[in-house]
Amino acid sequence: MFVKRIIFPDIEGNSRSYPVNVISKLGKTEFNINSPVTLIYGSNGSGKSTLLNIIAHKLNCDRETKIDPKVTYDYRIGRAISLFDEVSQRIDIVTSNTFDYDDKGQPENQRLITSAEVLNYIARKVDHNSKVSVAINTKVNRINSWKWGEYDGSISEGSAYLKKITERDASARISMHEKNIQSNGEEIFEYFAEILESNSLYLLDEPENCLSPIFQQRLAECITDLAYEYNSQFIIASHSPFFLSIEGAQIINIDAYPVECCKDWRKLENMRPYFELFGDIKG
Repeated sequence: MFVKRIIFPDIEGNSRSYPVNVISKLGKTEFNINSPVTLIYGSNGSGKSTLLNIIAHKLNCDRETKIDPKVTYDYRIGRAISLFDEVSQRIDIVTSNTFDYDDKGQPENQRLITSAEVLNYIARKVDHNSKVSVAINTKVNRINSWKWGEYDGSISEGSAYLKKITERDASARISMHEKNIQSNGEEIFEYFAEILESNSLYLLDEPENCLSPIFQQRLAECITDLAYEYNSQFIIASHSPFFLSIEGAQIINIDAYPVECCKDWRKLENMRPYFELFGDIKG
């Protein structure tokens, strides 16, 4: 389902329990999503990643890594509860099978992608290569053990045995290719290039992590194409200028109180250091 509106409730009191405290500081607010690319902007510790997790929890999005449900005991009802369940039940999300700008039908996938998913992708490659290396070394050691006289059969039988295990080892090497591992930034960009598809809803948590400015720019271009040409919707928690500056993107500024939609990304507080830095360099 495409997201059309997000409504945050007014939670009374000043709860210190996470993630209730993140929602309570927002106050009662409502956002009409009028762009296929929506940015949740905020400084470190503002709660933008938490909001993304709550929205994903409410929508029951696919995710590779599980979230801590924050289970606590509620003495009012006499049982344990998940605070993430409680918070997600309090917010209201209006969805639709289609988006206004298109009529290509509902998304085929709904997925949350966090840094944990991306790092797991790299870890799986490293683990695969480690297993391949161990398997190949085991086979090499088996051949070497015969060469060093541990085989006690006849010479003719030994030659046939060596030929057999050598051929078997060669075929095993073909089926156990090591996967090419690049730099973290290249691996992360490759991950997004592989996983992002058309007709999908994606919630991305700070996709700029480990990406160089050029790769951030390329990923932003990829997101723009998928959103405006291939019927996908993106809700992104980020403070990267490359994603905030996506043409037509809607920016929800949770650093502001009350929370507001920002019309000019260049006026956001975390953008000032960029202008000051490049202004000094230019001067």
